[in-house]
Amino acid sequence: MSQNIKLFVAVKAIIVNEKREVLLLREASTYIDGTNVGRYDVPGGRIDVTESLEDALSREVMEETGLRVLTSNLVDVHDTFNEKGGETWHIIRLFYQVKCAEGEVVLSKDHDKYQWVSLDGIDDKQEIIQNLIPILQKVR
Repeated sequence: MSQNIKLFVAVKAIIVNEKREVLLLREASTYIDGTNVGRYDVPGGRIDVTESLEDALSREVMEETGLRVLTSNLVDVHDTFNEKGGETWHIIRLFYQVKCAEGEVVLSKDHDKYQWVSLDGIDDKQEIIQNLIPILQKVR
């Protein structure tokens, strides 16, 4: 690991619809901080130092999907170490199962595609970030 380590805390939204499908977003090649281009993940991102976890979750979901969070429950906490631009990023992610108000998904510029995937079919989805699969299995 490099000497230069940055710590980030992020919130992630496991949005499940009435059909028991989870919303997955594909990272666009134009995403500046991207480390998983072309892979699918759940919406979310880093919290701002002045906002609560709940506010950050609502903001990130709105920014990345255009959907409004109604309820959320903490499911898991997970951390990773990623190398980016000669730095090591220690990212702590808090995963919430989220219910959103009905609406059309509107992607941010950081994502180029989305899909609703059955929670029963996630084990076979090669395009999903692999460390996400065990977390999604917890909400089946």
